[in-house]
Amino acid sequence: MKLQQTIALAAAVTLVFLGTASGQETIHVTFDGPPQMPPGSARPWSLYSESQVGISTLSGVFTRRWSGDPVFPDDGSAYIQPRGSEMLFFTYKGGRTFTPVSVDLALYSTGSLEPVTIQFVGHGYSLSQIIATTQFVVGSAVDSEGRPAFQTFNFGPEFRDVFYLSVAPNGPVWSLDNLVVIPEPSTGALFALGALAFCLLRCRFTRSNPRDTRASATGWRPRRS
Repeated sequence: MKLQQTIALAAAVTLVFLGTASGQETIHVTFDGPPQMPPGSARPWSLYSESQVGISTLSGVFTRRWSGDPVFPDDGSAYIQPRGSEMLFFTYKGGRTFTPVSVDLALYSTGSLEPVTIQFVGHGYSLSQIIATTQFVVGSAVDSEGRPAFQTFNFGPEFRDVFYLSVAPNGPVWSLDNLVVIPEPSTGALFALGALAFCLLRCRFTRSNPRDTRASATGWRPRRS
């Protein structure tokens, strides 16, 4: 195979991997996935998955609630309400790391409109490896009906390439919706990029050393003087 063809093939493979597993794709977790729920209803969950993002707790459950109840937040869709005594985890399936971008948070219900502080922690491949931490203060904002209103919070640039995103237990119950994350490139994509880089370096070496390339291709070796 000619060198130019090899480079073209490596570039094509790279584009395929980056097109299917690129770290530039943005994923929105809306909690609107199946099963559909009647407006105003709620049910406990121990594990939820949407768009390759998994949500779970170490033990216990969290509540998945559909908008429509006059007491709870209403953004027109489903959302979750973690129990304050449980640590909540977000992971990306397939062993890939990810970068959290933003999340919508609200208070639990009209029964308590006191501000709540929620701590998010970004971990590496073990929970003891802490990459970044931040605290979001959810204020007492309400909608036109007096229900707690969702507020958008953005993660800082230090939350990059995390394997686990956890929410530390803080006591009060609160509401979460619209988590936005960007998955990092997969191992396959990185391998393809490495192959392309290798081919480009080889091409550069070949052009600067044409006699050595001819020798390796034909078995001829220059005579030592």
